[in-house]
Amino acid sequence: MSSPLMGYLGLMNLKSRYPVLGLLLILVVVLPTAGFRTTLPNSLVHYQERLSTKTDYSSRQAMLPTRWNKTFGSSSFDFISDVVECSSGGFVFTGAFSLPGNLQDVWLVKTDIHGNQLWNHSWGSAYDQQGWSLAECSDGGYIITGRTYSVPTGEDVLLIRTNVTGHQQWNQTFDGDLGSHDTGLQVIECSGGGFAIIGYTTTAKTSSQDLWLIRTDATGQHLWNESFGYGLEDTGYSIVECSGGGFAVCGDVLMPTSYDGILVRTDAGGNQLWNKSYTAVDQAYKCMEVIECSSGGFALAGIHHNASFGYSMGMWLLRTTANGDHQWNQTHEVSSLYDEAWDLVECSDGGFALSGTGNYDWDAIGPPPTVSLEESRGRGGDNRFGAGESDICLLRTDASGNHVWNQSYGGTGEEWGFSLITCSDGGFLLTGQLNTLGPTTMDGWLIRVANDNLPPTWVMTPTDQVIIVGTPFLYDLDATDPEGLSLDAWWLNDTTNFAISNEGVITNTSALEVGSYGLQVSVNDTFGNIRTGVFTVIVIPAFPWHLVIFLAAIALVFLLFFLCLRRYKKV
Repeated sequence: MSSPLMGYLGLMNLKSRYPVLGLLLILVVVLPTAGFRTTLPNSLVHYQERLSTKTDYSSRQAMLPTRWNKTFGSSSFDFISDVVECSSGGFVFTGAFSLPGNLQDVWLVKTDIHGNQLWNHSWGSAYDQQGWSLAECSDGGYIITGRTYSVPTGEDVLLIRTNVTGHQQWNQTFDGDLGSHDTGLQVIECSGGGFAIIGYTTTAKTSSQDLWLIRTDATGQHLWNESFGYGLEDTGYSIVECSGGGFAVCGDVLMPTSYDGILVRTDAGGNQLWNKSYTAVDQAYKCMEVIECSSGGFALAGIHHNASFGYSMGMWLLRTTANGDHQWNQTHEVSSLYDEAWDLVECSDGGFALSGTGNYDWDAIGPPPTVSLEESRGRGGDNRFGAGESDICLLRTDASGNHVWNQSYGGTGEEWGFSLITCSDGGFLLTGQLNTLGPTTMDGWLIRVANDNLPPTWVMTPTDQVIIVGTPFLYDLDATDPEGLSLDAWWLNDTTNFAISNEGVITNTSALEVGSYGLQVSVNDTFGNIRTGVFTVIVIPAFPWHLVIFLAAIALVFLLFFLCLRRYKKV
């Protein structure tokens, strides 16, 4: 017989067995499985309403947790004026370190991410030197500006360049026209290389103190400088390189009866393009910090003094267009007495954070209505605030400058807040001074504040679980907090059938019947931010293996009977 014919007959013979094989499959597998599936739950019969058994934590959002705080200094008068987060991790700050004889040196300290000191450098002379501003350079080193005092030139702008480990590479000084009263208050590295410094100098053209903008190359060599005078005495506090090129600098102008805030826009060569002043009747304004906003225009922070209410001063926030035109301004009085904003950052939600100092109790005489940055930041000569009267303040606003929350940091002594940065992993770092052992002893102070809006995250999102009835349920949730805060508590909605431990392990508290259980599980950090997940626990009956064996035996008997019948027919 030909091979194709044999194949055809074999195929026909195989097809003739399909009914028998199909019947066996139905008896042994399909029928038990179908019967088993009819016992499975078809709805979340045990699902409860998603309810929270914890209190509302929204009120706690007004108090950010302090991750850590560290003090640095000697036994005299030290301060931290500026800080940066390093691209290699950790932080570097500058300020002034006190020496015997009431002298101060420029100070540069590197810490790890927890504020622990890694290295420490200081530079001085026979007279005072202070560091006021700091920036990390593109090569990982640092640039510091401040002032140095010498005889016979008096106060000069100081510029110090270091490598990544803080060792000095070079330093430069800049002397103004009259060479007696010059200080650098902020420095930035420019996109085209080199540095720009803003501060003040006494100039020959006005015979008074003016804003002073200095541009150098990468080695600190002078390229050009421009001074701007608008009143009896002008001070430049802050500088930003604009996205469209050139610079924006802010400060204040002393007028015959008050201070005006000032914003000056220049081209890349320091030539003035425009200036805008901000003032009102019986008001005094001091612009201490300027930033270019992500949506365009500028935001400025400073001090608002209301002469109509004596010495009442508030933290002041001003928003302008790209041309410096006023859009809105807000004044916030965190202590209701005397508050100053000295630094400003834009937050990821479009709002702003301001840092500075809040005074909570006047001396008998009270402070002068206006003060300079230097008077506020460093020397404390008039001691206008007594013990326990001032704290470092942090204030948060929305994108329109409306108050969201504020909090203060301090002890029984006198504390001052100087600078503020946002950290890469969320939250803020504040710098300032902390009164420690007495009215003449101040230490530099770093305060690390956790972010206010980051809930815990699931390491692995909770997933549906299937268990056999009678089997104990055990499910280990895994969550962590992005800011390193501790997880405070776990809870879930169905406490009738389940329990959850402090480590996030869920177990059953009673014998679980066949059905579906909808679970909502939540965890909060120590600040009260909550993360919630929903999943289902499906309890199925045990698979009926006894029924499978019984049906398999019947199928075997039927098969034997079928084979015997086939053999009988052949005979």
